[in-house]
Order: sequence, then C-alpha cells, then structure tokens
Amino acid sequence: MNIFKYSTLSIFAFIVSSCFISCTQNQDNTNNFIQAKSANISVYTTENDESAITSFIDQHASKDTHLPVDDRYESSLNYVVTAPKSNEEVNQNERILVFFNHDETIGNSGRIPSKNEVSFKNDFNGKLYENVWGNGQKVLIIDIDQEIDAWLQQNFAKLEKALIQINHDLGLNGVEGYFPKTNISQRKYSDSLENLLMTNYGFGIDIPNNFRIVQADSQFVWITNIQKDNGFESIMINIFNNQIDYSKLDELIENRNLFTHQYLHNDEGTQISVSESGAYNPKLDINTYTNANKQSYHQFLGWYTEMGTYRRGPFGRYYYQNKSNQTIAVDWFCNGQTNFNCSASKLTSIATSFRLKQ
Repeated sequence: MNIFKYSTLSIFAFIVSSCFISCTQNQDNTNNFIQAKSANISVYTTENDESAITSFIDQHASKDTHLPVDDRYESSLNYVVTAPKSNEEVNQNERILVFFNHDETIGNSGRIPSKNEVSFKNDFNGKLYENVWGNGQKVLIIDIDQEIDAWLQQNFAKLEKALIQINHDLGLNGVEGYFPKTNISQRKYSDSLENLLMTNYGFGIDIPNNFRIVQADSQFVWITNIQKDNGFESIMINIFNNQIDYSKLDELIENRNLFTHQYLHNDEGTQISVSESGAYNPKLDINTYTNANKQSYHQFLGWYTEMGTYRRGPFGRYYYQNKSNQTIAVDWFCNGQTNFNCSASKLTSIATSFRLKQ
C-alpha cells in the first residue's frame, strides 16, 4: 500500500498542518524505507554477459505486464542492466535488484546475510532476499552454470513472471504506517469547512464531518477522510481559467494530469496519471448534467495509476463554472489496501453537491 505525499500550507485565517513519515536511506540501517521507483529492475551481471542480457531483454521483455488475477495492477517493468566493476557501482537504494552470478559473484551479492532470505519457489536456481539494505526491498540472486544465451532462452519468461509478482507485492504491501496524520481541530465539522470554501473560493460542497482539509492554495484544495491504516477517500478541487472541450478525451486527461503531477506524488516519487490501459480506460461523456442546486456540470470518470507501480484507484471528476467564468473541477478518488471499502456513491454525492455563493 502506498500513500500520496503532501506538504503543509497556510490557508485562510488559520494554519492546517500535516506530517508524513519519511526516511532517508542508509545502507547500514534496514529500518529505513527504500524510496525508489518500484517498477525499476536493476540487473547486475558480468561484462561478458552484459550485452547478451541487454539485447535479450530489449527483444523479449513484456511491454504490458500484469497479473491475470488482478489486472488493475499493470505496468511495464523497466530493466537497467549494469556490469559493476566495484561494490560502489551497485545501487543499494533500488527496490528490486537482480544479480546474475555467472562464473563469478557480482558486487557484494555474496555477502547478504542468510537471515534475509525468504521463501521463493522457482526452477531457475534463484534465491530471494528482502530488506537487505532497506525496508521495502527485494534482492534476487541467480547462480547460472550454463551459457547465458541458453539460460535466457530457457528461463527468462519464468524470471519475468516472478519479477512481476515481486513488483506487484511491493506495490500493494509497502510499509505499514505510511499514512498521513493531521492535527486539525475536530471541534467544528462540515459546516466550518464548507464555510471556509464559500468565504475564500465563492463555492461550497457538502463535506461529511470526518473529512479534513490537508492542503490548499489558490488553485488547489485537498480534503480527505483517513480511515485508520486501510486507506483514504479524497476530494480534490482544482480552479483554473482555461476552458475545456468536453468532447475531447485528450484534453480531459491532460487537465487532470496537470494537477496530479504538480500536487500528488507517491513514495517512489513517481507521478499520478489518468490510466489509459486495458479495461481501465477513461470514459468520454459529452452530456451536460444539472445537480440539485441547479448547477450545470460535465463529468469525467476513470481510473488513476501511480506510474511505475501496480497501484490504481477509481476517480470521478465534475466540471462547473463560477461567476468569474473560471472552471471548478471537483474530483473524488480513493487510495487504499485491497480490503479498503471505497464508497463511490458517497463521494459522487459530495462532488455533485456543488453550489455557488449567493
């Protein structure tokens, strides 16, 4: 499980503060969390094998890898093949490292403590270790006793399937406790937040009493409901001057990505984007709707993806106009573990309760 990072900002007449548990990687302290991109596969091998492995991966690696049981989590693996000349050339800050020990031991892979080894069923002579130089890390060591070309032909498909599962598990599980905490006063609930929006932005929405504002500026407001350690439901509000052609899907995608790329980032430092793959393509809807407050709006529904990971979640985005002819996008989305219960109907009700200041 992963959580988006956010920063603390001053908003309105009071300060909303938030904190996020973060760690700096230290190769001597495995209590720290590896914050590299999860879909990067760092492959270390000998100089003699580097060219053959690189060429084989370029020709045979899957471009759209996913698990049949859960195809929400699909992403291409990004292989980087290196022949290190010293231990220092092995990047211990990566989340997934693969060592091809063919006739010689690569780097410091021969000195990994046996206590870090975990169960790993395979038939290509691989051993899997976890949390070697930091938490949230997997190290796969493969001893090869035949010509590298023959080994790749026989085993690469099985290896990639294993790496897909490893990457998937890292993306879903992550490290427990990486959830935002807020110290916003709980003495006043939805009315106070709705009034703050109305006073400072000229519009309001119905906000349940367990939601809190965690970030805001002149063009962005983030309101979220943190449900213990399972995940959170969020309302993201974007305010901008340019108009959108609601008949053009690429404009809708570009507009949402503009704000998520600027404001939302995950632990690996990758961007949050509209998903455009498989059954999770966004849906184009050119109809105009009217809510109970007689406000016209357009809607944009789809899934977002955390780039370079297997994590996704649904979103709904609703576009309104204010009295200054600015566009107000009220967007809901969910982020959580597999047992997290996201109420799309509740969030849609919030996002479509938009009303302008009279």
